[in-house]
Amino acid sequence: MTTWSRWWRLGAMLLGLGLLAAAVVHAIRGLKWPADAQLAPLPLLAIAALVVANLLLTTRLWWQITRALDAQPAVKLSTMWHLVAASELLGYIPLAGWAGRAVYLRARHGVPLARSPLGLGIVMGLTVAAAGALLAGLLVGAGAGRWAMLVAALSVLTVLSVPILRRLVPRPAADVWSWLPLKALDLAAHGARLGLAMAVLCHGIGAMDAALAAAAGVVVRLMRITPAGLGLREWAIGLAMVQTAGAPAAVALAAALIDRAVETVIVLIVGHVGLWRLRWKTVGADDAPAPSRPRA
Repeated sequence: MTTWSRWWRLGAMLLGLGLLAAAVVHAIRGLKWPADAQLAPLPLLAIAALVVANLLLTTRLWWQITRALDAQPAVKLSTMWHLVAASELLGYIPLAGWAGRAVYLRARHGVPLARSPLGLGIVMGLTVAAAGALLAGLLVGAGAGRWAMLVAALSVLTVLSVPILRRLVPRPAADVWSWLPLKALDLAAHGARLGLAMAVLCHGIGAMDAALAAAAGVVVRLMRITPAGLGLREWAIGLAMVQTAGAPAAVALAAALIDRAVETVIVLIVGHVGLWRLRWKTVGADDAPAPSRPRA
């Protein structure tokens, strides 16, 4: 590792921690405790369950994308679950989560390192497309019209995405049509997490507003500026909820922090299990080291 790289990683970590601390201070100063919060266990457990749902949806999406990136031998869905869980945990180290997953797929499944950024770019594009569908729904006045517009926009974008994605990936993928709906479900689950966090703080938020705020947080995290989007994600979610839903800034930031806290606990658990499984699991037919082949 070069000296510049070390300083970059340290700077990214300090930036994330500084932004996170600023969010905490702003939230604490702006909230009226305990009138603005009811830390009931049931909503927090529901958020935890939705974090697991997000990990499962992410696993499914990355499994499908990795198959289209011509992984040889194919990656088991269970292996991808452990890999996603481990990379989420390692994501708190700058670039380690993404880089670790790329190295593992290269060593064990023959996916060239040059193709891993392609997978990340596809996920980023799917997130932006799903956010665009949500924004289209929000532009409609209110009521059933919003949901009709959301479904229509998502359907059109899914149809348009199929030929684009098929041209991007090196291997034909029959399930490419499902990638955008999977990402939309992922954002819906994350939006539900934010809705529950707002409920904990005795404030309501519309489902589309919450999902769009979740999309803002996911995009910021995928940019890999700070480890796991630390600090930046909280501010992106908070600002999005202020702009789209008119939520008080302190409440919006507090909801993002509650969501982060619950997510971190779940990631610490499943991430360590994933690391252990990837390290100690028995090598099978689908997980044997990939045979050498020309680099792409």
